[in-house]
Amino acid sequence: MEIGEAFDEFWDMYLRLILLCPMHGFIEKTLMPYFYEGLNHLERRFLDTICEGS
Repeated sequence: MEIGEAFDEFWDMYLRLILLCPMHGFIEKTLMPYFYEGLNHLERRFLDTICEGS
């Protein structure tokens, strides 16, 4: 995630990349950590907060 890039822009780009290569062979459980690791520190804290208890 680039500085100044909005969370929803990053999410949309991530989904587009997955759709561009539907035969990637990864399961969702494997792909989500890649998305999370790509977030900046502030966005990780935000995501952790809204998903707490899930």
